Amino acid sequence: MLRNILSYQMTESLQKAEKRSDEVRTFNHAQQTVQKVVQHSSSFTMSDDFKFGTKTDLPNEKGKLWLKSALFNADLDAKFGRGFQMSPWNSNTSSSSATDDDRVRVSMNRDLGVFGLSGRTDYGFMTTRMNHAVSKQLSANLSAEVATTHGLDAGKSGMSKAEQSVRMTYGIRF
Repeated sequence: MLRNILSYQMTESLQKAEKRSDEVRTFNHAQQTVQKVVQHSSSFTMSDDFKFGTKTDLPNEKGKLWLKSALFNADLDAKFGRGFQMSPWNSNTSSSSATDDDRVRVSMNRDLGVFGLSGRTDYGFMTTRMNHAVSKQLSANLSAEVATTHGLDAGKSGMSKAEQSVRMTYGIRF
C-alpha cells in the first residue's frame, strides 16, 4: 500500500515537473521573441559597395537608419529619451559637443584617402549645430581630431560664434 502511494506521488511529481518545464520553455521562447522585436536590426546589401539598414532599440528609446557606400557613410539617429552621450570608443558618433545632446542627428563620414585621414560632418536638428571634423588614427590606441562647430541658429544652439577644438584620444579596452 505504501509502495503504491509513493509510486503515485512520484508519478504525479514527474508530470508536474514536465508541465512546468514546458511552461518555462514557452516563457523563454516568448521572451526571446519579444527581445527580437524590441531590439531589431536589419540590413540590405545591394552590391559590395552599397548597403543600408535599420536598427531599433525600444528599451533604450532609440533608432537608426544607416547607409554605407563607396562614396560615404551616413547615419540618421533618433533618440526619444535623454540625448546622446559622448563615446570615446565609437568613432561613428560625434565626439564633440556639437550634437551630443541632440535627439535627432544626421552624420556623414568618409575616408579621405590622404595620409589615412577621415572626415565627418554631424548636424543636430534640435540644437541646430553643425560639426565638421578631420581625424587620424595614430596607433592602435591613439587618435587625433581637429573639429569645428557652428551654431546655425544662435537662439537654439546657444552659440554666438564657431568653436574649434583639437583632441588627442587614448583608449584602453578591458
